[in-house]
Amino acid sequence: MPTYTFKDINTGELSEHKFSMKDHTDFKKKNPHLEQVINYTPSIGDPVRLGIKTTDNGFKEVLSKIHEQSGYGSTLGQNLSRAKTGIRNAIPTVGHKK
Repeated sequence: MPTYTFKDINTGELSEHKFSMKDHTDFKKKNPHLEQVINYTPSIGDPVRLGIKTTDNGFKEVLSKIHEQSGYGSTLGQNLSRAKTGIRNAIPTVGHKK
């Protein structure tokens, strides 16, 4: 159930109310002195997967070491962004013949 923030037009006081979207319209009709305020935007996803933020190199190094010791069938090395980090050939491909 969403939480809504309202500001009292007369006093400037902020208050939070939790109710369904269906009840939102009724609440606004019953309380014309309250104005809805949007304080923040909800998160839309993982910033790393959206490309907004990158994984730090220390974490990538830990993942590559886990991959090296995990053996055949590990897909961890495929999930690393090798082109960006310059570790394209640092993680050997196990079990594949050319």
